Amino acid sequence: MRLALVSSEDSALDIHKEVRAALEKEIINVEVVEQKLPQVLDIPVWVGENPGYDLYFVFVVYRRPRVEHKVLLEKLVSLEMDGKARILKAVSKLDDEWDRDELAQKWVKKILRQLFPGEAEPVAGEAG
Repeated sequence: MRLALVSSEDSALDIHKEVRAALEKEIINVEVVEQKLPQVLDIPVWVGENPGYDLYFVFVVYRRPRVEHKVLLEKLVSLEMDGKARILKAVSKLDDEWDRDELAQKWVKKILRQLFPGEAEPVAGEAG
């Protein structure tokens, strides 16, 4: 299984190390590639030019919204609609209340649900 963690250098927060470490613990024989690109709008270009990943996790956090963030989302949706990529998009404004580790775990759970949609998560109190 191949996963791409994609971001831009101007992202206000980077959780790729935490996400990668957690995914490598959870998934056997996973190849995780981290790609940090110079500009936000380089992301959809890179995704389009680098096929073969089971999932692209695009993580961009900004302090102030810019037109580029909206265009990024539109281009990523277009890639998905064209069947060129399966993308989990995390593009949002920075919240100073976020805890880096908690945020990483939240996204790891979402990534796992995307990759393995039929698998149930353990319910609290269940024997397992």
